[in-house]
Parts: sequence; C-alpha cells; structure tokens
Amino acid sequence: MIQKQTIMKPCLRATVNEIEDWLTKMAEEGWRLTDLHGWKFTFERKKPASIKYFICSSTRILTFNGISYDYHTAKMLYQSKSDINKRNLPVFEADSKMIDEHFEEYKRLRNKWYQKEFLAAALLTFLFLCITGFIVCNVTNKPLFCFTLIVLVFWTVMFFYHLISFFWMRTHLKT
Repeated sequence: MIQKQTIMKPCLRATVNEIEDWLTKMAEEGWRLTDLHGWKFTFERKKPASIKYFICSSTRILTFNGISYDYHTAKMLYQSKSDINKRNLPVFEADSKMIDEHFEEYKRLRNKWYQKEFLAAALLTFLFLCITGFIVCNVTNKPLFCFTLIVLVFWTVMFFYHLISFFWMRTHLKT
C-alpha cells in the first residue's frame, strides 16, 4: 500500500529557498514530492534519497525578463527521470549526478530576479502610499477620508511586505 501525505505550507517567491531546502529534507526522510497545487504539497513514501529541487514561481513580468527561460533551461539540463518532472509544475527534481556550479548559478539568478521584482514593487507601493497620504491630507470629506485611510493602511502593509521580501532574498544572494 502506498503511503501518502499532504502538507499545506506557504510557498511565496520570498521563501522559495527555504521550501527547496524543506523538500530536500523531506526526500532524505523518504517523502518524495508527487504533486503541488498552490500551497498544498503531496508526498509519497519512497526510499530516502538526496534530492535537490528548483522552484520557479514565475509572473508575467519575470517571464518577459527571462526568468522563465532560465528556469526551463535549468529544467532541461538538470531534471531527473522522476514522474514529477513530466508534469507542468513550478518545481522540478534535479538529478544529483548532473548538479554543478551552473545549477546554483541558475538559482542565484532566480533570486536576483525576485529581489529586483520586490524592490520595484516596494518602490511602486511607496509611490501609491505617498499619493494616498497626499489625498488624505488634502481632503476634508469624512467618508472619503475613511476610505483613503483604509487604502493607506493597505499600501503600507504592501510596502513592508515587499521590502522585507527584498531583504529576505538578499540574504540568499550572499550565500
């Protein structure tokens, strides 16, 4: 009988390195990734193995800038013969015999793309934050003031999310 387990775990672009490490540890414990839908990871019990994973949470902006090309190139070069690699998922299992310094370079490039995206999003969010703040300061109409205050709080949260993500990725560029 095949043993399976499903785990819900947040998988954001800012945490792809941690998720890859977690998937590697799961494989070492004998749990191989068989499916991924959003944050839902499905594993099957198999023989423990030392496996590296590569995740690409691509967006339209990144696809046009080349990250998707880098991901698919890395997948063609490094994928193992695992069933998960035959599916169109944003993750692939790398063949441990094929891994070299270029594999890590693809990961570093991916992290750099994400870092640029987070910085651009943080700057854009800061711009909207300033505009919303300007509107709040210059409007006296109470209902509009409440709405604008809510929007201001939203953009503040978004700004800090992108800024924290930027610095989170920065730590992985240094390693």
